[in-house]
Amino acid sequence: LDMYRDAAQQACNAFQVAWAHVAWVDRDWVHTPGALMDEASDELAETGIARDKALASFVVADDQSLVIEDTQRDPRFTHNSFVDKYGVRFYAAVPLRYKRSAVLGALCILDREPREMSEDDLEVLQSMAEYLMKSLEDNHGVPPATKMTSERLDQALQTEEDQRQHKPDIDLHKP
Repeated sequence: LDMYRDAAQQACNAFQVAWAHVAWVDRDWVHTPGALMDEASDELAETGIARDKALASFVVADDQSLVIEDTQRDPRFTHNSFVDKYGVRFYAAVPLRYKRSAVLGALCILDREPREMSEDDLEVLQSMAEYLMKSLEDNHGVPPATKMTSERLDQALQTEEDQRQHKPDIDLHKP
């Protein structure tokens, strides 16, 4: 939990946003341990967000970063109860990838005001996400798994094994 809260705090500080969280996406819910969302932090950390209301679901489904400069101008989120309840106007998130393959969740930053995010800023957020995943892998082997992340993790591990098994036995240094 401390590692997630630290990552969220670093993201808040780096981008001067009101909120940040690590989101692990499973079949029905998005879990946000260590969320920094004012009074909602404890509630979100315990219950998470229904997947159909969670913006991080788009990051996992689309397998790419997501930047919403103004949620009120994006028709996908104009009637989103999470966005409405917390007054989220800006949202940016990058994938949390297991060993650069399966997307298990997202590192997310949010704010009360619309704002822009440059490509350089997005690269910094991505670097923060990669650092978090490397730290989790180094400390625990794999990030904590939920239903969906377990399936994605199994797929990633199988892909790694398949690649090792199909690696040609060729020594490129021999004539």
